[in-house]
Amino acid sequence: MASKTKILGIALVIAAVTGLLIYLPLTLAGSRNDHRNEGTNHPMPMMMMHDKMPRFEHGDGFKRDLLRRFIANSTPVEIQGTVVALVKHLLVLNVTEGQVRIHLPPTWIVGEKVLETEDLFETDYLTIGQNITVKTLKGNLVTKETYGIYVLFGYEIINASDVHAYAVLRFNVETP
Repeated sequence: MASKTKILGIALVIAAVTGLLIYLPLTLAGSRNDHRNEGTNHPMPMMMMHDKMPRFEHGDGFKRDLLRRFIANSTPVEIQGTVVALVKHLLVLNVTEGQVRIHLPPTWIVGEKVLETEDLFETDYLTIGQNITVKTLKGNLVTKETYGIYVLFGYEIINASDVHAYAVLRFNVETP
């Protein structure tokens, strides 16, 4: 029993750390700060406190490198499922194998409208129980015989009415 608890604890720690290493750089990748360390031209990494939440400032190179590594090692995947919830920019879908969580960027284009992620639900573009397709980039973090840990980053959503929502990103994703 203690062995199973220990393994579960280790897996949870790995998942949390890996999630932070991928999610934070993707979320903060758009922030740019030109402050430089006096006497050098290198960015000075720091932690700044805003609203009691730590935010990375001055670390553009590190975030950019993590984002590039994620994009270079990810593959495009289409996920079809039923909408369960949206929780803090994570879209939860029921799929054949269970549930998946898809990281969503904060801003989307639907037709001629610019919408925030939460507005996709408030405008009835997405509703709980609706079947949708989400085009994602899948980045495998850990692949073992008994489990795998991966990140899904959504860039296009197609709802039940075949209306497309496109993520506003600093890069374009094109698949054959």
